[in-house]
Amino acid sequence: MPTHYVTKHLHQGIESDHFRVRRAMPRIGGFQSFNTARRTVCGFEAMLWLRKGFSFAGAWTVREQNQLLAHCFGLPTANKA
Repeated sequence: MPTHYVTKHLHQGIESDHFRVRRAMPRIGGFQSFNTARRTVCGFEAMLWLRKGFSFAGAWTVREQNQLLAHCFGLPTANKA
């Protein structure tokens, strides 16, 4: 299979994921700092990943979901045991 066909199909998967992030976010109001905006965007992306079930190795466990959200929002990790 020629290379340009392979890369074309790979880009379609990336664009379909990027569409949801590019979509207008809910109106939250102004952000007081860049850090607040960064955390909010990170949270939207994390929820998108969880909703799609996207991960690098299989399905997300509840513990992994908690760790991801804790990392994105700078919270202490829940359910450490």
